Amino acid sequence: MLLKYAKYMVIDSITNPLESNGNISRRTWFNPPCCPTNIVRFIPETGGAIYGVKDNHIYVNQFIGSKVTIALDDNEIKLVQKTDYPWNGLITLEIEPEKPVDLILHIRVPGWARGELIPGGFYYYIDDEKLPDRKVILKVNGRKIHKLNLERGYAVIERKCKQGDVVEMELPLNIRLVAGNPKIEDTRGKAVLIRGPMVYCLEEADNARYFVDNRNS
Repeated sequence: MLLKYAKYMVIDSITNPLESNGNISRRTWFNPPCCPTNIVRFIPETGGAIYGVKDNHIYVNQFIGSKVTIALDDNEIKLVQKTDYPWNGLITLEIEPEKPVDLILHIRVPGWARGELIPGGFYYYIDDEKLPDRKVILKVNGRKIHKLNLERGYAVIERKCKQGDVVEMELPLNIRLVAGNPKIEDTRGKAVLIRGPMVYCLEEADNARYFVDNRNS
């Protein structure tokens, strides 16, 4: 049975090209169907990935509407995160400690929000002068922080927090075109649209009227 599944997985990996002349179509079902079982496994684990704590450092790793209570020494700190991410780039974090506490807050700033793609030079942005070069906006109690303190991909805020403190971060959800390194044959001449963390692939099967067929020219 394992050999049978392995055979299907190898075939699927081979027949999943970035382009087709009409001889390859989408499968209606995959055997084995790995996605449903992975979703069931992944969703219960999500809550443990949103925040991280070390000493008086609190890390905000994922942007998901949530509530959490963190115990630091003899103090309890309630955090309430509000966001419509990834459809909206605004993330609001309400901080409610039992008593004022010195905190170092680390909020993740995704690479795409800093104008960076994955390391290695596999992909690059296709520049478009019409798109505004918006930057990450960070506010504490309504006051903008003009110079971000970035450490290892996190915006760091060090302050004595008290009840009612609110931290806001707005990520620039510009629409950008991304292309593959021309040295990669499979991605040469192809591009995708991204908006924030969302990657959109416009396939000819769904958008035939927007494509020009040059095969017979």
